[in-house]
Amino acid sequence: MMKKRTALIISFSLTFLFTAYNELSLRSYLYKHSVKPHFLADSLPNFLAVVLLSLLFSIIEYKKATAIPLNPALKATISMVLYEFAQFLIPGRTFDIQDIAASILGGILSYLFLLLIFKHSKSEKKIY
Repeated sequence: MMKKRTALIISFSLTFLFTAYNELSLRSYLYKHSVKPHFLADSLPNFLAVVLLSLLFSIIEYKKATAIPLNPALKATISMVLYEFAQFLIPGRTFDIQDIAASILGGILSYLFLLLIFKHSKSEKKIY
């Protein structure tokens, strides 16, 4: 059985690599070949950002006694939803309700994934 922190770091690394792949080639491929549905290419970055932030917050907050899977997922989701609303104030950016939906969906999936990691991996033992 894998340790929690190791599982979180591996999950973050794999998600980061997929996000880089998405931004560098998959997204342009989806646009170029008019793959339907279009919102997949448009909103996938928001979904992945919530997953990445949730995993990153979990790694950072790992040592806290109050670390539960809901906290990082909720923080990441709220952050991305607020970012989407802030786009009203950023010139050249547009507000998109599908991005909010993708962020919320990413938060739900992140919570379930973190719950799985927290329940099915062992804790590190403290060495005194």
